[in-house]
Amino acid sequence: MAGRPRQARTSLLVYSVLKSVLEVRHKFKEIVVDEQQQSVALLHDHNHHILAFARVSSDQKKRVAIVTNMDFRAAQDVAVKIDTARNEVVDLLSKKKFTIKDGHVHASLQPGQGLVFEY
Repeated sequence: MAGRPRQARTSLLVYSVLKSVLEVRHKFKEIVVDEQQQSVALLHDHNHHILAFARVSSDQKKRVAIVTNMDFRAAQDVAVKIDTARNEVVDLLSKKKFTIKDGHVHASLQPGQGLVFEY
């Protein structure tokens, strides 16, 4: 993107992120719009700057986690416990892979950064 004005690069980045969010929302529409209280599960991390929750289908077959750093000034390390047999998860927005160790997803999130992954 070298040579493009900063505003044009920012606009392309915003468009790319919004496109990814809409794709995730469409893929998991049935659980994103589910109003049942049991469709939302809090995920645990000992860092008070981290908000982590999952949207879960009624049959428990589809699960999407949202993990966010609510600190807009500093990066935060996160270790969110999830119940899965997988070795890794992939952030559906950035396509970056994160390893699962001891039943926890470990990551370092930049200020305001969030992850969305199926598990």
